[in-house]
Amino acid sequence: MGFLKAIVSLVLFAIIAVAGYWLVASYTTKGELPYWAEINGNLPDPLRDFACANIKKTDATAVVPSCPAI
Repeated sequence: MGFLKAIVSLVLFAIIAVAGYWLVASYTTKGELPYWAEINGNLPDPLRDFACANIKKTDATAVVPSCPAI
């Protein structure tokens, strides 16, 4: 049971770390981070639109492959 609890904890930590990285990068970067673009491209449309809107607020000329042209 301890092994299963450790695996679940590790997976939960990984999910939280990726979500935190995506959220911080959405607010602070210009979208040039390749890992962020990969994560953003795999998210549902509302989350992707939220991140793309924040990137456009930071830099209106930013070209992000995972964002639709606005």
